[in-house]
Amino acid sequence: MELSGAKSLSAALEGTLAARKAAAREQLDSFWRALEYAFQEQLDAAASSLAEQAGRMLAAEREAARAQGRRELAAALAEAARRLRRAENRAEWSAALLEAAALFCRRAILLVVRGEALEVADVLGFDAEQGSRLAGLRFPLSGAPAIAQAVESGEPVVALPSGAEISEPLSAFLGEEEAARAWLLPMGAQERAAAVLLVEGAEPELDLRGLELVAAMGGAARGGVPWPPLETPAPARAPDQPPRRPPEWSQLSREEQELHLRAQRFARVQVAEMRLHKAQAVQDGRARRDLYNALKPEIEAGREAFRAQFLSASPSMVDYFHRELVRTLANEDAALLGKDYPGPLV
Repeated sequence: MELSGAKSLSAALEGTLAARKAAAREQLDSFWRALEYAFQEQLDAAASSLAEQAGRMLAAEREAARAQGRRELAAALAEAARRLRRAENRAEWSAALLEAAALFCRRAILLVVRGEALEVADVLGFDAEQGSRLAGLRFPLSGAPAIAQAVESGEPVVALPSGAEISEPLSAFLGEEEAARAWLLPMGAQERAAAVLLVEGAEPELDLRGLELVAAMGGAARGGVPWPPLETPAPARAPDQPPRRPPEWSQLSREEQELHLRAQRFARVQVAEMRLHKAQAVQDGRARRDLYNALKPEIEAGREAFRAQFLSASPSMVDYFHRELVRTLANEDAALLGKDYPGPLV
């Protein structure tokens, strides 16, 4: 009996202990669940707060970046406007104009109106060989009806970069991609435009409104007409020596084309060195309208070197040295070279 009662008591104690263990485990589990829930709520709240804070910081950074971009763009445009106003010759004016255009497009061609003809004054975004071939390229205005429309109307025109619309010579350099367009922005319009900025590309690669602003700045420089006046007298030359016309590029052999490119580069380098190293003499010569005597040793040395290296090498050669003197030193006014200047070599 005693043994049986002891067993019963032990079984009861084990049952009670097991029940209490189960209750304790349940309470502990409930406690951990409650703690986990509270921790998750706090974690979610912290994550939400951090996300909101990060969003505000990102928005502030974006706005700061946009504000900085606007300030930098405004500063670049203001500097371009100052350079356009202070330009002493067409080369400086066109360089300032195209640097401003580079803020809004990849490739552009600056065309000046020469009576009933168009001439390439400067280019943006073309390689050195293309730029050399484009420089000074001249063709009839009638052969580029879309550009003629911009010149006569003074209003922007959009066209295909095809020979039928912008001329065969320009189309050969631009190509005729299906999505591409030629944006024609006239400048210096009074009765008719004095110059046209041709911008090639497709949106969104370019910012047309920004380019219109650049064209307006260029047209407003120097009292409404690009400086210097783009319609200028023909270069001076010896009375008994008619000027040699530039050859048709397509009719030249590859060797002759390379020779002409070297001659153009030679002329630009020689005249650029005069401007750099003889700046005071250049200013004095312009003021006296006698650049030739102000720079006679340099000009004569350049003429003789050009004659020896290029004129004797090709019957199609043009006096690019003379053309560069007139364009860069004389601001497209050949009279500034003076009455003693002997004129072009050919």
